[in-house]
Amino acid sequence: MNDQNRNNLMFGVIEGGSFAVGILGNQFSIILKRWLGKSLAWMCLLSQIFCGLSILILASQSHLLIGIGFYWLVGFGISTHDSPHMALLNNEIPADQRSAMLSINSMVSYMGVIIGSLLLGYLADIYSIGLVWSIDGLLLVISAILYIKIESVLKLSRASKQEIQKEEAYV
Repeated sequence: MNDQNRNNLMFGVIEGGSFAVGILGNQFSIILKRWLGKSLAWMCLLSQIFCGLSILILASQSHLLIGIGFYWLVGFGISTHDSPHMALLNNEIPADQRSAMLSINSMVSYMGVIIGSLLLGYLADIYSIGLVWSIDGLLLVISAILYIKIESVLKLSRASKQEIQKEEAYV
């Protein structure tokens, strides 16, 4: 097998593994939901922190196989995060606004990836890929804290709705 064929095979194995861990992460989100109860925000928080920490460790790797393993863990974390994140949005967005809001969410996500990739690619040229991945992982961990705020806002919103329903029941 020549070098080109070996590289193509390695690329296929790495990407195939990425899809496989994506499936596993999605299935793991079901198990995580059972462990945590119904808190989608906490599922998002934990899976995003896991993903960020995996990127931080990946950033320091110089061994190919260990790097591939952490690359797959990042994919696992992303896929574990996606289902509860989308369920959280679906649960909280009114049905008549859901389509538009989910489209906006998708657009903003893609724009973030595009802008982030360009900016981080520029920084990687100046500094190093490891530093850029470290910044990326750190930002993921820090931004995950927003899910705690989301959880408290949702609890307050649900309590307000219950209070309104009680008042309407007396009328």
